Amino acid sequence: MSAPRGTRAAWFVAALIVVMAAAAPSPARAAAARPCRLALHDEQLPGGTAAYAVTVSAQRVSCALATRVMRSFHRCRGDGHTRCHRRLLGAWHCGAGKRLGPPLGQPIVYFGSASCRSGRRRVTTTWQENFPLCYGAAARDPLHPCRNATTTMYPDFDDVEDQAFLNGSSGCDPGIVGGACTSGVDEPHARRHVALIGDSHTFHWRAALALVAQVQSWRVYSIAAGGCFFSKVTGAFLPDCESYYNDVLAFLRSHPEVDTVFTTSNADTPVAVPEGQTNASFKIDGFERAWAELPPTVKHVVVLRDTTVSTPERFDCLAAALAAGSRPGVACALERPLALREDFFCDSQLCYPVIGGVRVNQDTFGHLTPTYMRTLGPYLLRALRRLQARW
Repeated sequence: MSAPRGTRAAWFVAALIVVMAAAAPSPARAAAARPCRLALHDEQLPGGTAAYAVTVSAQRVSCALATRVMRSFHRCRGDGHTRCHRRLLGAWHCGAGKRLGPPLGQPIVYFGSASCRSGRRRVTTTWQENFPLCYGAAARDPLHPCRNATTTMYPDFDDVEDQAFLNGSSGCDPGIVGGACTSGVDEPHARRHVALIGDSHTFHWRAALALVAQVQSWRVYSIAAGGCFFSKVTGAFLPDCESYYNDVLAFLRSHPEVDTVFTTSNADTPVAVPEGQTNASFKIDGFERAWAELPPTVKHVVVLRDTTVSTPERFDCLAAALAAGSRPGVACALERPLALREDFFCDSQLCYPVIGGVRVNQDTFGHLTPTYMRTLGPYLLRALRRLQARW
């Protein structure tokens, strides 16, 4: 979905603080395949199912005609039909592609595609269906307020699929450098290559980026190491963090197709602060110096603010609230220690361990459930589109 453009120098969206290190024009698109966007009111699939991020690619036709074709197709396709023909389409014939289920088994998101042809002219579209009403992060969407009063919670404490995702054994294909994996669209179809770097707090962001990558046709390289910032103050962390830092730089230098880097880290990781500096200033300086060493092929740095933590007492509270049939997210909310802007995890006073029926915290180390982060995907996409309008 489109979001209005802002005029501030920094952007605070969802649980994100997004910073641009440099800006450059997007690569030129081939004239034969032109990306087009449908207007917001067109982003609806048959049967009243909400959708977001409908993107059209047109070959040998204008975006105006491509949009007209897709509007007609989405109206006439209907549930269960894979082909349709209407007077408006004339000689156009359309077919719908297979919808793909979610990576972790929850029936909450589906991808779809369609292709319409008329002679040598072709229009294709991809979409992602929205999650159930007010599910997960949608319950805190400031643009479309809703209320989810469920007394249930997913995933439960023994969910092995979310555990596998955070352990790196699910949702990503291994094989780049140590601790790295790839996700998103297959290489021949990638329109942009991005990298996600940082410590273990980058793992859960893979789930949100996976949705963005499918919609934007991105190839994502995830290069993470537990306990290691991507920072010039690596000597203050674990012994192998300097090697991790050098591996990341080497990878980016050898992959000039990567033009965007996403990064985050555990804000609570201790560092050895030199005398005369504060913890915050020392960390910020280390990050900024590291970003300055990125190869010139990296045009954009997107910094994701670290997310909420939990405590053992909160997990005990959740178990008790579920047993009692009360709303666990409200009964077990944790007081927010800092006066930060409201986001998809907290309001001005409290942070919620269950939002829209989805458990937020995976553990007490600041790792979040991939299930919740998948529901955050549409809102990460919305934030990124605001930024991309300025790139």
